[in-house]
Amino acid sequence: MGVDRAGGRAGRRAVAAGLSRAAAGNSPLRSTRGGRGGATIAVIPAGGAGTRLWPRSRSARPKHVLPLGDRGRPLLRATYDRARAVADEVFVLTEVRQREIIAGVLPEVDASQLILEPSARGTTNAYGLAALTLSERFPDAVMVALPADHVVHGAALVAKAVRTAVAAAASSDNLVTVGLKPTFPSTGLGYIHAPGRLSRGTLRVKRFIEKPNAASARRFVREGGYFWNLAWFSWRLSTFIDELGRHAPRHLAVLRNVVAARQAGDEPAAAEL
Repeated sequence: MGVDRAGGRAGRRAVAAGLSRAAAGNSPLRSTRGGRGGATIAVIPAGGAGTRLWPRSRSARPKHVLPLGDRGRPLLRATYDRARAVADEVFVLTEVRQREIIAGVLPEVDASQLILEPSARGTTNAYGLAALTLSERFPDAVMVALPADHVVHGAALVAKAVRTAVAAAASSDNLVTVGLKPTFPSTGLGYIHAPGRLSRGTLRVKRFIEKPNAASARRFVREGGYFWNLAWFSWRLSTFIDELGRHAPRHLAVLRNVVAARQAGDEPAAAEL
């Protein structure tokens, strides 16, 4: 079960911050430092091998370390620098087997800034592990997830959209996603249907749509109110944990056991769960 599906099932809680000149809006952003939101914690998911770029991308050289970012930088490096501009703390969420790969790109990131999955077990489990791990240190924090393998242009507009999402998450119990206004009818991306009027730079999500056929994609672009799903999310840690308990309680129970085993220093037990 992906996080986007969890957000869809909790539809009354899902809102979108659009990444476009119209959707980013001009409303003032509320700081998430202090107050209800606490710190802003960026989490960079950096797992998988990027198999769609094979043979250039392989398990020993996954997509997020390829020099595909601006000025030929690795995508992970570009994402990390982008995250530092919008967050108080930055953590990398990855698999144990990629620890050395991550260190090769981000030597300044020490063990305390890594959230390690024993093995890849899907997006929901990854974000659940991140939320539980971080909530021990930052109980009032807002998390923003920025995947490591995206090529991103327009730094100022991107930062504004991310800050809008963080502000919306900090001031509510909403799960927030950032969507990109489509420029062509892509069938390779999922879509967020968020019709309606902007409120403080956000829209209420009506539904999430998996990769559509060509006819549907053309209709989405023609009608408007649809955004590409970037899988950029923001939420208060406590809100996400509550939603995970409501919609995936067995996942949450196992993840709590993983965190407890690690706190007890029993990494082999954590890996077996």
